[in-house]
Amino acid sequence: MASKYQPLTDFLLKQNGESVTISFDKINSILGFDLPPSASDTNAITWWANDTKSHSQTNAWLNAGYKTKNVSNTIGNREINFVKELEESNSEFEKIKRVCMEEFPKSVRNYREVTIKTLLESPDFTAERATILENIDKLNFGRGHGTAPEMIREYLDIKFNIVEINGSTYSLLLSPNTSSEQVNELLKICGQTIAKYHIKKMTEQDVE
Repeated sequence: MASKYQPLTDFLLKQNGESVTISFDKINSILGFDLPPSASDTNAITWWANDTKSHSQTNAWLNAGYKTKNVSNTIGNREINFVKELEESNSEFEKIKRVCMEEFPKSVRNYREVTIKTLLESPDFTAERATILENIDKLNFGRGHGTAPEMIREYLDIKFNIVEINGSTYSLLLSPNTSSEQVNELLKICGQTIAKYHIKKMTEQDVE
């Protein structure tokens, strides 16, 4: 039996743009009935979340290859922005790649490089802080992780917004739809930078 939100799926499937913004009135017209109050009241962000476990209506846009985006910014205008998952995936990848290419050469420590490498190699690009710090310790010639937690939060979370920190859990803001080729490209950048760091430190030890 088809979902009552199937008409929205059908509508989105016919769209050619990478992003489409639809007013509530238009969505109501597409569906043939009014959206529930929870779609526009204080629960709106939850109602429009890209979470199929809690909300069946989410499949209406996910099945069409779209995700909702910036709901908190658009809900006040009574409209929703849908963005194709591929576009979101590519933009996240390009953002992380740009940070790696521009910031890694400036690094004095390899905290950020090891953090991103660890997250890329972890399920759902998510790992516990203890795991990240353990890897940093291993790849810093036994010098410990020092100010790594503060640096990760300051640069990867607050400044560049490519890592989300929730308590002791760290997540790389990279779409699960990111291709294996893109993940490997990021891993290669991290690996090369870490290797250069090792060579530099080994050379310094030889000089000493």
